[in-house]
Amino acid sequence: MQSVRFQLLYYPDYIDLLSTFLYICGMKMIINVNTERLHRVMKLTGIKTKTEAVDFALRTAERLAEKTTLLNTRLEASDLENAVDPAYDLTSLRRKDTPW
Repeated sequence: MQSVRFQLLYYPDYIDLLSTFLYICGMKMIINVNTERLHRVMKLTGIKTKTEAVDFALRTAERLAEKTTLLNTRLEASDLENAVDPAYDLTSLRRKDTPW
């Protein structure tokens, strides 16, 4: 551990490399989560780990926010005329949009 401290003190590039590595690979966080709700979500969705459950919750919240933003935009009929390609497969989109 002494060598790591030495590198951190005397080699600022090492700090940049370390922070880049942690950013790319992900970082551990401490968060307060309702464990009962977390276990219910894991049971309902079949998710095996807490990390996957939190990631699932974040993806679901992000998708919901994007849909809400889209629904709140006021579009005219002229905006929607060429919005969808006639060859677009709506069924495959609905299957893809399933959260699990």
